[in-house]
Amino acid sequence: MEKIPFSIVAAAVFLASAAHAESWYLMAPDEKLISEPRVAIRMEHGPVFGPIEFMPREKFASRAECEPRRQQLIAKWWRLSVIKRGNWDRYGFTNPSAFIHCIPASDPQLKRRGGPDAAPSLETFINRPQHR
Repeated sequence: MEKIPFSIVAAAVFLASAAHAESWYLMAPDEKLISEPRVAIRMEHGPVFGPIEFMPREKFASRAECEPRRQQLIAKWWRLSVIKRGNWDRYGFTNPSAFIHCIPASDPQLKRRGGPDAAPSLETFINRPQHR
């Protein structure tokens, strides 16, 4: 008898977690744009840069699935010297991770142009890194 209520509770927890699972997007701006030397100058607004448009690269079922792909994209940007070629290092950006994020589908900053099934975009400002 005691096993029945436990199995019901376990099933309810499993179904609730499945129902609340949300998609995650790997978001990054166009690396060709970020690589252009004059873009950072045009986007500088004191302590922030932007607006920068982030586009989805891939969609994932969880943040845990998104993070390894994010690290791969960061490594690719390092190999391509995206930050260095774009002169972002002049403003304190030494790591491409400031431009590559895993964002949940529920993030209120995500915009969907063309309806709910359209790919999301995110236009935002990035804070200048603090010099240490």
